[in-house]
Amino acid sequence: MIQHIIRTSKTVLLASLLVLPLSACQLLQSKPVVVAPVISPQEKAHAKTTTDNLLETYAKWQLDSSPMSQAYRGLKTNYDKWDDISEKQSQKDQQQLQDYLMQAKAINQNALELDKALSLQVFIHKLEQATESFAFQYHNYPVNQMYGLHTSVNSFLVNIHQIDTIKDATHYIERVYGIKPLFNQLIAQIKKREAMGIKPPAFVYENVIKTSEKLLKGYPFEKKSKEQNILWESFIKKTEKLKLYSSSENILKHKLKRALLRAYKPAYKKLIKHLKKSNLTPAKNTGFSQFDQGKAFYNLSLKHSTTSTLNAQEIHELGLQQVYNLQTQILALLPELNLPKNVLDSISILNNSETSPDNIASDKQVLSSNQLSTLKALFHYTRNESSLYYTDPQQALTDSQAYIKNLNQNLSAAFGKIPDIKMQVKLVEPFREASSPVAFYQSPSDDGKRPGVYYMNASKLNEMPKFQFEALAYHETIPGHHLQIIYKLNNKNIPEFRRHSHYTAYSEGWGLYAEQLAKELGGYKKPWNEYGRLLMELWRACRLVLDTGLHAKGWDIEKALEYRLANTPFTKTDSLNAIKRYLVMPGQATAYKIGQLKLLELREYAEDELGRSFDLAKYHDFILELGPLPLNILQQQVEAWIEKNM
Repeated sequence: MIQHIIRTSKTVLLASLLVLPLSACQLLQSKPVVVAPVISPQEKAHAKTTTDNLLETYAKWQLDSSPMSQAYRGLKTNYDKWDDISEKQSQKDQQQLQDYLMQAKAINQNALELDKALSLQVFIHKLEQATESFAFQYHNYPVNQMYGLHTSVNSFLVNIHQIDTIKDATHYIERVYGIKPLFNQLIAQIKKREAMGIKPPAFVYENVIKTSEKLLKGYPFEKKSKEQNILWESFIKKTEKLKLYSSSENILKHKLKRALLRAYKPAYKKLIKHLKKSNLTPAKNTGFSQFDQGKAFYNLSLKHSTTSTLNAQEIHELGLQQVYNLQTQILALLPELNLPKNVLDSISILNNSETSPDNIASDKQVLSSNQLSTLKALFHYTRNESSLYYTDPQQALTDSQAYIKNLNQNLSAAFGKIPDIKMQVKLVEPFREASSPVAFYQSPSDDGKRPGVYYMNASKLNEMPKFQFEALAYHETIPGHHLQIIYKLNNKNIPEFRRHSHYTAYSEGWGLYAEQLAKELGGYKKPWNEYGRLLMELWRACRLVLDTGLHAKGWDIEKALEYRLANTPFTKTDSLNAIKRYLVMPGQATAYKIGQLKLLELREYAEDELGRSFDLAKYHDFILELGPLPLNILQQQVEAWIEKNM
């Protein structure tokens, strides 16, 4: 199964030399030499100009089509508007993408310089993916416990919509009014899917309804409440910094209050009413294979998420193998953990028991009964020992900041051209705690004025033990997502669309690769934190098994939960949250491990080929300055880089 993601070596085939007499006739039959066509300077100039114009036109169209993207990039154009998510706009966008794809394929790539040809290759790949995905445009849940406009409009107005002038404040209010027609479009999209039989399981409805109802709490919805609605509170804080006359402040407050009561509240009430009705007949607690064309959709999701040719069965088996490998590494680390005597005693008792525990590895490579018993006792301890978990969110924040600061001092050993774009560590706002994971990263604006933010979720600290937060910090910040993203944003030599492209296998593969790289840079000095790193990798390996199990093999939540609890130390609550995530985001979770394996393989290949001339910092600079790429195209670029540096 693994040959699909492992590179094809540049093997030299040696044939035996046979001394045979050759007739003149035989010599004349030798194959003619193929001569590459000559490309004139005019053709090269035309191809370059056409490519530049096309990519620039596409980037402008893509940005102009999304007022929300404009704000994310730090622009204040269309600052009073939301994106158009109507059916009509969707069809119009798809037609435009088809037109761009036809133009791109008409360009002679052989006439382009290598860097320009790469951009065109990535552009075509991106548009072909969009074309393939459009056939399954309704195979998703527009609102769920992970994402959706029901939460994103609030986080957008709080974190992205900056208020530096009265005009900005007015636009904020106009955007609040705009939530009503936006949610009408959202409900229409939900109804379209329901008519096709595509509905989420009950837990999705329950979460979205609960979150939406919570957003209608506090002032001005509850006049006597001491708490404030998140948008009201955010607006007051932002406008206070303008130092306006009290009369101007009062006018703005009055306008926002009216917008919240006349547009925001009715929009949420309408959404909640529809979701409650739909929840009377939810889908089963299993994956997308339960829907018409669900398996075809899932196969495409795997193709796009991993940018590989691996199928569901191959990914499932790879996951079982990786789980086994990581469990054996954990067992090897065990002596360094200095476990309490009661845990060691329980391991001894289990090892002496005649009862064989359930097989927690694959049916192809099986841990011994003693190994299984040892893991069972270790996992039970780390799952249930309360002292291993944070109770103080501020302490979790402080520890994570220290991990990042300490590793930052050693980054120059592995990176040479680190851009100067800042990053913050903050707690998630209370209004989106329920819909947010334990931690995540938000990119900076293009100009760096709005820094990158590493968010930590105070309400979910009990889902992850302290010793895993070091690896998590590295994944999300440095040398993980923050570093990867600021490299691409800082590289003005690649087209804008590449700076803002996203390939999950590249980006999340880098995040997981970064967790391991941090060990080389002095991280994980405590054995328990190294155990945490291995658990983080085990977490991603399990995803290969669970995601494919749920969406390709018909597993339900209970079967997936049984596997995860048996194979990892993660709690039941954490495991349920993870499984529910995989159910609403088919294929996405497989990209982490697939991407990491490819990045490790490509680095090993470069080290082997270049030997002592291999420079890790230059290699990482090269990889990150390319920006996100499909894995097969990334491999081509690494091979070319190796040839250049021979």
